[in-house]
Amino acid sequence: MQFKRLSKKFHPDVNARLPEDEKEANSARYVQMVSAYETLKDAKKKREYDASLSRSTSSPKPRSGPSEWQKKYYGEAKYFSRSQASTHHSSANRRYRVHNFYNGTDPKSHFSGQHKNHDRHDVPHFNYEEHLAKHLKFEQHLINKQLSPEDRKAILRQLAKDGDISGVSEELITKHLMRQAQRIKVSSGRPETQSSRNPYMYQGPQNGEYHEHEASLGFKTVVVLGGAGSAYLLYHMLG
Repeated sequence: MQFKRLSKKFHPDVNARLPEDEKEANSARYVQMVSAYETLKDAKKKREYDASLSRSTSSPKPRSGPSEWQKKYYGEAKYFSRSQASTHHSSANRRYRVHNFYNGTDPKSHFSGQHKNHDRHDVPHFNYEEHLAKHLKFEQHLINKQLSPEDRKAILRQLAKDGDISGVSEELITKHLMRQAQRIKVSSGRPETQSSRNPYMYQGPQNGEYHEHEASLGFKTVVVLGGAGSAYLLYHMLG
């Protein structure tokens, strides 16, 4: 049995000639081994020991902060690293910081709760707001070709009861105009021509054009085959 072999190996009487420091370490190891054996051979003690292990493993351990080496290596990317999950956020992270937040150090500061989305502003040389405004202006220019000024004013009045849309974002205005323009086009029943389509949007296959092209191709095939058959019969009759 392995316990008997180990007990003989680490028994204090067998290791009496060891130096004092090694003798103390050997005695402590022997006592620990005997205690473990007494626990394992008793079914009740073993169940209690297993239950204590399950309780200790089920309780969550607090996440340890990043080490100095991680801070030095990863720099500003403290919200993501290979050793820590990317879901660890705090107010100290630049990406998830609330604009004009109170850090508890300045007694004169205040908390306004204004959230600033740093995902749009994390590239220094890229102006997101200017880029978005340019595209919205281009989309509205295309939509205005499909709407009369009266229709446009009537549609915009739907966004505000008093007609004042100064507080409405350009993005919402563009989406509303695009949706209403498409609805007017469908309800009017006007056939959509190639010139009225938006050249910057994907156009699916048009069923009418496809069937007309298929019918024209079939008619040409019948004419060619009929002409070839007539020429063949005429050749044999003359021959």
